[in-house]
Order: sequence, then C-alpha cells, then structure tokens
Amino acid sequence: MEDFNLDSVRQQLNSADLQECYGAIRVAIDTIPASAPLLNDLYAVYVSTESAPCSSSAFAAICRHKSVAVPFLLQLLESQDENDRQNAIHLLLGLGHNRSSYRLSDQLLDDRPDFLFDWCAKRALVIQKLNDALIDPDSNVRTMAAVTLDEIDEKPDSIVALLVDGLNSDSIYIQNIS
Repeated sequence: MEDFNLDSVRQQLNSADLQECYGAIRVAIDTIPASAPLLNDLYAVYVSTESAPCSSSAFAAICRHKSVAVPFLLQLLESQDENDRQNAIHLLLGLGHNRSSYRLSDQLLDDRPDFLFDWCAKRALVIQKLNDALIDPDSNVRTMAAVTLDEIDEKPDSIVALLVDGLNSDSIYIQNIS
C-alpha cells in the first residue's frame, strides 16, 4: 500500500466510528511489517469493550504480525497489569496460527501445525519468559503460561498443580483451558 500513513491509520484506530476503526485494522494487516509501530494501538482496540468485532479483528491483526509482534508481546509480558500479562501469553499462543485469519480459506489451506509458533529467533527468549511466568503472582497468568508451554511440548514439572489452580479461576476461559 503506497499511501500508508502511520499517523492517519493510528487516528482511525482510535476513532469512535467502528467502520473507520475496522478499516484501519485492515490497513494495518495489509501493510505488515510497516504497521508494526501500530501494535500498541491494535492492542488498545483489542482490550477495548467498545466493539466485539473490532476487538476480535485487532487480536487477529496482532497475530498476523507473527514474529514482528514478538518484541511487543514480550514487553507486554513485563507489564504491571496481570490482564496485560495474560493477554500477552494468549497472543503469543496465537502467533502463526492460520486460524487467526479472518478468511476461511486461509484457515483451511496451508495450515501449519499448532506447535509451530512464529517466534523465529526469539523462541528461546519466549520460552524463558513463559517459564518465568509460571511463578507470576496471578494464577491466571501462571495457568496461561503452563498451557502455552504444554502446547509447545515444554512441559514444566509443576504443570498439573498449575492447571488445577486454573480450575479454581473466576475466568471461564482459564477454567476451560485448564
């Protein structure tokens, strides 16, 4: 996209007009990797409660950034907010999955195995950070980290205890993955 204007797309992402926001998300997807500076804005749309479709699309857009999003998500994993840490792990789990695509054909064709995440050269660092998250003060973050490590066949010794703790979570999502 030749006329990509970062500031204009950022403004549209923050717009109250849902069509404008959704259009900006599409532009962000279409201009990867140039749209990487918008990851924080896409994350803000994802965690917003204004529009479920825009939130879902922003999640997919972050996942479509694949390895480009890893540094942003590792930084988010260091947040003081446990919801940010939990979301960072959830997004790391989604990187590289074709099911994060909005197109059914992309989900079915050329599907990659779920254990192949697009963390590229940062894989060892991601695994280290996920292992660090196993002792997070928030039980939901610990459970998400355990599930993600299990997904990539890096099973920690404490996984059963962490998943049992997850069954006691107030979050239905955490209970289900546990």
